[in-house]
Amino acid sequence: VQEKLNPGGVMSVQSGTANWVDPLNFASVVRTLKRIFPIVRPFQAVVPAYGPPWSFCVASNTIDPLQITPEELDKRIAARGLNLRWYDGVTHHGLFDLPKHMRQMLATTGRIIRDKEPLFVYNG
Repeated sequence: VQEKLNPGGVMSVQSGTANWVDPLNFASVVRTLKRIFPIVRPFQAVVPAYGPPWSFCVASNTIDPLQITPEELDKRIAARGLNLRWYDGVTHHGLFDLPKHMRQMLATTGRIIRDKEPLFVYNG
């Protein structure tokens, strides 16, 4: 993905559940992306269809999603004529404010996912 990303591009990936009892998938995706990209920002959001909070990661060679101020993001949303019910500049920054236990888990759990060593997670 990094080789296909345009200059100044950003990728976002779903990283599984952000549930503290099953951290392997989230932590492994974060750990793997950090081996490839200089900027990796994990975040979580509530997706009602999934139940517990769901995790995502934003990764880039140059763009840090936390460098934009809430005010600037609000201006960009308004300039596009969007009337969003859920997302704004303050919400954007709040998504990346992971709770302490999640930050600790991401720092200590997970493994590098490789083509020849994929990660299979089944919660059936």
